[in-house]
Parts: sequence; C-alpha cells; structure tokens
Amino acid sequence: MYPESDNIFGCNPLTWEDFPSYQEKSGNKKVNGYTHNLFVMVQRGKCGNVTKVRNIENFGASVALIADYVEENVVDVVMEDNDGSGFSLRIPGFLVEYQAAKKIMDTVDKHTEQVIL
Repeated sequence: MYPESDNIFGCNPLTWEDFPSYQEKSGNKKVNGYTHNLFVMVQRGKCGNVTKVRNIENFGASVALIADYVEENVVDVVMEDNDGSGFSLRIPGFLVEYQAAKKIMDTVDKHTEQVIL
C-alpha cells in the first residue's frame, strides 16, 4: 500500500487516513487485526530515508519501500543514514527503481481486493 494523502513522502507519522483505498478494499479492517505482513511504499525525497522507514515501522508495517522518482540505476544510489539513528530500525527499507515502483502501484490500483505480494 502507499499513502494517498499529502503524506506521499512518508515524512510525517502515517495513519489509516493516509490509505483510503486500502480501507475500502479491506472493509476498514487491518489484516488479521494488525498491520504486520504489510508493506508501505512512499516516494523518495523531502526527508531522510531513516525518517521514512521509522514512520512506516511505527505505523506497524513489516517492510518499507521507497519509490525512486527518476529512472536511474538504483545500484548506484546509497541509502544514507543522515542522523545516525538508522541502527535502531527494526524493519528493512528498500529503494525501488522507478519502473518497478510504477508496476507495484498499478497492481495495487487494479485490484478491488487486498493485494498480498
């Protein structure tokens, strides 16, 4: 899932209000009563990656995906720990190349039910 609000960069704490389509698809229910086993994808930029991953982690998701906004070789991109607090993150964060991020969003958008990848 990805935020459909002004918080598309994940720089602010995430809430269920950031995911209205997911709420409709799930009948306003979390998977098995909680958010584990969910991924959240936010856009790259506006704040540090550690902030994004921490906000996704605090929301309760298991994986943070950060969508690149330009077509580039993400192998050459370094996910930097700007403030030195990245060591305390408990979930992984991955940079997703532009085309792959578009495919993920398109797949989620096309389904009328929850999509589990």
